[in-house]
Amino acid sequence: MNNSKPKSNRSYNHTSPRKDFAKKSASTATPQKFSNHVTRTKKLDIERIDSNFCGVAEVKGRIFHVKNVLLNERVEVELPHLKDQSREKTYVYTPIRIITPSPDRVDVSCPYANDCGNCNLLHCKYSAQLRDKAQRLNSTLNQIGVKSAKFIPSEQFAYRNKVHLAFTEVEKKTLVGFFNEETNRVVPVRRCQLHGAWFEKLVSVLNTWATDNRLRAFKPWEQEGLLRFAVCRHLKGRIMVTIVARENIRCMDKLYSMLEKEFKEVSLYLNINTQADSKVFSPKFIHYGGPKKLKGNILGIDILLSPNSFFQVNEQIASEIYSKVLDYVTTDDTDTVVDAYSGIGITSLLFASKGKNVVSIEVVPQAVEDAKELAALNNLQSKIKHICGDCNNILPKLKVDGRTTFFVDPPRKGLGAQVCETIIKFKPAKIVYLSCNPETLANDLVMLQNGGYEVKEIMGYDMFPNTKHMESLVYLTRE
Repeated sequence: MNNSKPKSNRSYNHTSPRKDFAKKSASTATPQKFSNHVTRTKKLDIERIDSNFCGVAEVKGRIFHVKNVLLNERVEVELPHLKDQSREKTYVYTPIRIITPSPDRVDVSCPYANDCGNCNLLHCKYSAQLRDKAQRLNSTLNQIGVKSAKFIPSEQFAYRNKVHLAFTEVEKKTLVGFFNEETNRVVPVRRCQLHGAWFEKLVSVLNTWATDNRLRAFKPWEQEGLLRFAVCRHLKGRIMVTIVARENIRCMDKLYSMLEKEFKEVSLYLNINTQADSKVFSPKFIHYGGPKKLKGNILGIDILLSPNSFFQVNEQIASEIYSKVLDYVTTDDTDTVVDAYSGIGITSLLFASKGKNVVSIEVVPQAVEDAKELAALNNLQSKIKHICGDCNNILPKLKVDGRTTFFVDPPRKGLGAQVCETIIKFKPAKIVYLSCNPETLANDLVMLQNGGYEVKEIMGYDMFPNTKHMESLVYLTRE
């Protein structure tokens, strides 16, 4: 988890979904029929769960990966006719029937679950989700000699403060929904269990506005249409909405008026994106109404968010993580904190608020400018030195003393050998590592351990309940 680093943007080559997008649950679904062959099925016993939380079954040396299943379940899958047989090794099957369910299985109350595909653990009891995530984290770290981690739960539902929606067309209506990466389709939804009641109001406004004003959804394969995405964040009654479109829109004022009737405070932007690459936003933002920044607060630090600012989607868990980080970092044996991959600088502000001098390093120029603005807003600019650049290039040039602690929060690819080696050369007494990927975390910990550091404590956090993702916080000291 990084308190402000931009996440990778994917290309959304979506098509209009089927009319019956709310399919039956996996336990009652009917096998798809093909006109040219008889449907073949196979019964499988799920023997283990892989790192993506798919079930794994083996029959006569053939490996089957099955989604939406649990350990020790017996299930039935349909065998597809794959023209390219090499795809069989990576093909992920969907159960058409659960023959013997696990005691950990629960009914999926979301009507969009099968089509949407974003909540890949919604069929699992929350206590079992936590257990399985802890097992995955511990099994990865135990392989490198790291002791077991504690795992901290979250509120299971309505924890997200941000949503990324895509536009599509169904029966001459322009609607918003979630993109399914497996099917390359947009699934229209009216509600989502991971978001609060604000989500349903937002979707209703967007659907009515787009359809009534005859605004067409963008079709990438035909290179026609107007509306691409709606990226929205909601904090304590305030909402920021950014519409992404291929050109200017004549009726943005109507959208602003509709949103004002539903929310306490509205910030509205248009982002004009004609690019063919995978980025959701272009640099061209047009402010249409309301405050230019969305106000928030975390652990006493005031924040202002722009449309493309990164802020954790789960504020409860973010607060718990940052509180634990402060316990590690703001001790009497630390004068200076190097905050690597600092984004808009929320952790830098937290360290500075506790009296520490901070070196804040971030590669995205706009994030650095936002960090400087937040430092001034909180009257902490004198305690923070902001540096814009890649940690691989910046860290070797730093000068630090023995009373410096390193806090690192890298992207999913981890720190890598060069950054690990540079940190080891500084010989800081403490390193605090926040990770969103157990595998790359393990690789980096091996290098740090070989460089003279010992893992004192590790905590797992369920930042994203009902999904396969998790966060880990590691506290290391020099032996």
